[in-house]
Amino acid sequence: MSLISIVMPAYNAEEYIKEAISSVISQTYSEWELTIVDDGSTDSTPDIIKFFAAKEPRIKHRTIQNSGSAKIPRDMAISLSVGRWIVILDADDYIIPEYLETLVDKHTQTNADIVLSQMYFFENNSARDITLSLPSPLIKQRLCITGQEAVMLTIPNWEIGFTGSLVPRSYYDVLSSVGDKVSLNSDEFQTRYLLFKAQKVVFSDAIYHYRKNIGSVTNKISAKLFDEIETNSRLELLVKERCGEHSPEHIAMIHKSFKTLRHKRIFYLQNIERFNSAEKATIEELIYSTYYDTEFSVIKRGLSIMKRVMYCESYYIFNLYCTIKSYINRVSKKR
Repeated sequence: MSLISIVMPAYNAEEYIKEAISSVISQTYSEWELTIVDDGSTDSTPDIIKFFAAKEPRIKHRTIQNSGSAKIPRDMAISLSVGRWIVILDADDYIIPEYLETLVDKHTQTNADIVLSQMYFFENNSARDITLSLPSPLIKQRLCITGQEAVMLTIPNWEIGFTGSLVPRSYYDVLSSVGDKVSLNSDEFQTRYLLFKAQKVVFSDAIYHYRKNIGSVTNKISAKLFDEIETNSRLELLVKERCGEHSPEHIAMIHKSFKTLRHKRIFYLQNIERFNSAEKATIEELIYSTYYDTEFSVIKRGLSIMKRVMYCESYYIFNLYCTIKSYINRVSKKR
């Protein structure tokens, strides 16, 4: 087995990154390198990274100006690494000592393109109380699946985990050529793209501990939360291209996009006062234009009568809201 490159983006992770790095150093499989890119942290994260790198030659690191996205430091870490295989480890997570060895053994046994791990989710300060594990025992019994089957285990809900998977570097090299967009949930698109490339995906007993950090940006109310709408549109096109228009997979993705769009519309109206004027304009344009662009195409592509009614209702209610708001703004300016 060739060198495995573990890549770790980090930002203000002083509370957890020691555990993450230590879990790599403790690996029973020795042919690894750890590449850490610090995204302009303002706490002691850079000092902690330097401390470990000074003692462990297999660790290399770089600090960049804050980008506001985990994708940019993650992509840079991949570009700086040299291993044939890539394993992503977030700075607030950790892996068991036998993690890499287990992934390697499973690849050797199956010659799979991608080897998935078991993800154990635990709360931020829960003393390791596991709240969820993926995949379920029933799914894991399938042993070997295609990349397309793996993608469908992420739509509409995630029934498998992907972070920490053993993935060929060549897959990431191809991904960089498609111009993946930087957004809050870029990995939602990236993961499906990588899985689609695989002919054979297998499950392993390697355990990845995923921290559900309540302070994460994904748990804060911000305009970035609406990036998911555009990401779903890109995913719909990807699924359509790989599985075919009107395929069960494509219809499932349409339904997911539809539900997300309605949820985000309601979420926005419930929290509208928490956004500034520029954010409101951006969010409203995104929601409005998405409804407008997909109104008729979604209706004619496999939705039930009830969902067609719900879709049209959502669109026209939001359209009415935007019209009224625009009118009020014009009147206010005249005064």
